[in-house]
Amino acid sequence: MSLFDSSIVLSRALERWAAADGAAAPNSTVAGRRVVELGSGCGLVGLTAAALGGHVTLTDLPCNVPLLRYNLARDSNRAALAGAPHAPAARSLDWTAPLPEELLHSADVILGTDLFYAGCPVEALAATLGRLAAPRTVAWLAAGRNRATLAAFFAAVAPEWDVRTADREAELNNVFQCDDCDVWVLTRKACE
Repeated sequence: MSLFDSSIVLSRALERWAAADGAAAPNSTVAGRRVVELGSGCGLVGLTAAALGGHVTLTDLPCNVPLLRYNLARDSNRAALAGAPHAPAARSLDWTAPLPEELLHSADVILGTDLFYAGCPVEALAATLGRLAAPRTVAWLAAGRNRATLAAFFAAVAPEWDVRTADREAELNNVFQCDDCDVWVLTRKACE
């Protein structure tokens, strides 16, 4: 499994927000908040969020969960998480299957990188976001090379989420960003 640029960009943005105590990106800090990372892959973004004080659940397809658990157990990652108030958990989550009851409306913050790959079940991903979200959830999603279904995803989330592109200068890390990686902020619309 590879570490994508988008994971580095989003992880470094999380660190920037924590250092600025949320001033750089209001409502996006993870400390003390319930965080779910979708499509965690190697787990860099979720591990970063946990190290910054989030109560984190890293998720991916069942075949990838052993790698997540391995990375959580690595000595270097355990050392980085030693001062974290909550130990992160890794679990399987298939967007096309029913959401486990314990994850229903469990996320204050949703994180994800390179989710818009060719063949991505965008309707199922959009539905999963909606079922994970608590009333004031914000989602930070980044993509570099995997954008095949991005337009379809934005259309699918439009009824429930306001979407904007993160401001590179004001919200992302000034050094750790790249021209072919974007970050989007999804804010849950108020119920009417």
